[in-house]
Amino acid sequence: MKEISGVYTLKSISYKEKEELITGYIIDVSNDWTLVHYIPVDYVIDGYRLINNRLIKRYKREEEEILKEKVYLLKSQDIIYHNSNLFDIIEQIKGKSCSLIFVSSVDGNYYLGECIKITFDIIELSLISVDGKRDGVEEINISDIQSIQFGDDYSLSVNLLTLNI
Repeated sequence: MKEISGVYTLKSISYKEKEELITGYIIDVSNDWTLVHYIPVDYVIDGYRLINNRLIKRYKREEEEILKEKVYLLKSQDIIYHNSNLFDIIEQIKGKSCSLIFVSSVDGNYYLGECIKITFDIIELSLISVDGKRDGVEEINISDIQSIQFGDDYSLSVNLLTLNI
């Protein structure tokens, strides 16, 4: 992994084996995970992502990222999650009844669901379909996770459906 100098900066992150570029305001970095406030396009802020550090190829901070950071800071966004410890963040999310999207690096599938249980190596999800209905249980090996997305418009919308079914 390329070294990152400082948190509380906006950077683009590239993966080792994918063309995808993730841009976000870096909130915290631990040995295993990087927590970013996700910016999918231009100045749109759409939730958070926990990114598995072992899959990161490099960090980029150029003129475009510096401009986006200025806008981000002018928006005065409140950062809720200050701890990149995976277990603590998942517990904070569980306490808010948020739906999550998990991306597995092994099969490339997205798993939408609420965390039932987290251990050292497994996250167990109660899966939720796009119409807000419960759709079984899935165990995901933590080492297979590329990133964990939460607080984004899509998962919050599906979460609203689960509350009204």
